[in-house]
Amino acid sequence: MEAWTERVAEWATAVGPETMPAGLPEVFRRAVLDTLACMIAGTQEAPGRILREWVREEGGAPEARVVGEVTRVPAPAAAWVNGTLGHALDYDDVNGAVHGHPSTVVVPAVLAVAERADRDGASALAGYVAGVEVMAALGRALGHPHYERGWHATATLGTVGAAVAAGRVLGLTAEAMRRAIGIAVSQAGGVRRNFGTMTKPLHAGLAAKNGVVAALLAARGYEAAADALEAPAGFFAVFAGDMAPAEAEAAARRALADLGQSWALVDPGLDVKRYPCCYATHRALDAMLEIVAEARPDPEAVRAVRVRVPPGGLVPLIYRYAATGLEGKFSMAYVMAAALVDGQVGLATFTDAAVARETVQRLQRRVTAEEDPTLGQHGYGQSPTRAGAVVVDVTLADGRRLERAVTAARGSALRPLSWEELAAKLEDAVRWSGLALDAAALAEAVRGLDQAPSVRRWAEVLAGGAAARPVGERRG
Repeated sequence: MEAWTERVAEWATAVGPETMPAGLPEVFRRAVLDTLACMIAGTQEAPGRILREWVREEGGAPEARVVGEVTRVPAPAAAWVNGTLGHALDYDDVNGAVHGHPSTVVVPAVLAVAERADRDGASALAGYVAGVEVMAALGRALGHPHYERGWHATATLGTVGAAVAAGRVLGLTAEAMRRAIGIAVSQAGGVRRNFGTMTKPLHAGLAAKNGVVAALLAARGYEAAADALEAPAGFFAVFAGDMAPAEAEAAARRALADLGQSWALVDPGLDVKRYPCCYATHRALDAMLEIVAEARPDPEAVRAVRVRVPPGGLVPLIYRYAATGLEGKFSMAYVMAAALVDGQVGLATFTDAAVARETVQRLQRRVTAEEDPTLGQHGYGQSPTRAGAVVVDVTLADGRRLERAVTAARGSALRPLSWEELAAKLEDAVRWSGLALDAAALAEAVRGLDQAPSVRRWAEVLAGGAAARPVGERRG
């Protein structure tokens, strides 16, 4: 293969506000606002609570903030916790080229290192863009088969993306960045079998943490293979699965040559979640909630629900039926049943108590989901969560059928949420968490992040108050 590690390192160290499309600072601000909402909402979930306690007990150098904590912790630990918090509710943004969640990995890595090194907002912006674009390039090279084989792309690609992001914030040379990528490649991992458990959000946190560690070690001169991406036993060879070597090389050449020529943050862009569950359910949820709002069917009169999605669209949904809140995030049957019963889907939908309701348990067994090739294929750089359309068909006891098709989910880059809607998501997250944070002040601070002279001073708004209600005791 060509010297792709060197190519990525050289591009990532050169990217900056002056070399990127004019709209990317606003993309960055929106991504940070949405990711902070997800982190804050995740503080009272068990994965985040346990990890926050662990990091508190371990202590260490006061370098960076964990959301809602008064004291600082080492930068790798801050990235670890914040990344896990951001993914704890599966409420964070996705990107079709990544086939996963870029911001919940890259934002915590960028903020932790920028606070530790007291960098400015322009450095944070450059780090975010570099990290996400590298994740997307790797995702285009490996394609959806990488995900289908069981790898969690958020974690595997995210570790490298976080290292690039942190390295760019630190101002690494191209040679040091190449070493950071090499270190990160040996820390990349994460399998989809852990979806629906506490370990899935841990994947995002570990990717952020390991990327920060890779960049900090590289800054100190730590060595790694100079060809860790393209070598015969390197990243592409290991993670490309059944792809023939020539096919893998062609895919890498095609994807990585696009760095700086096309921008994944522009096309396909970021898809922001309206619902705190797997993105593979979102178009179906939009369709079902339209049916409920317009026809108001009696859930007890529903005899069958049929959901059809493009090929690959059911891969992440590893639970046919849900017994717990975490499982419910990855069950098409559960989210359809909950939407029918409640007429809405929000943070409260995915508690264990909500899933255990008798009506919901009974109704989810009337839901079937299938992949339908007539609804559209996904190809190079495209995710099945964006391809074609999703169709929901509800059959009632009297024989009537209610059907809706959705091509683009609300909140996607094709149907984006407004800044006010993102701020409302943040406000709802603060209310849910019970943290003493000022949502309006935090949203306003995010508006100026890329212009901030000091991310360290900016990060003070993340502390708020440490007091929070116990897990499970929430408003709304």
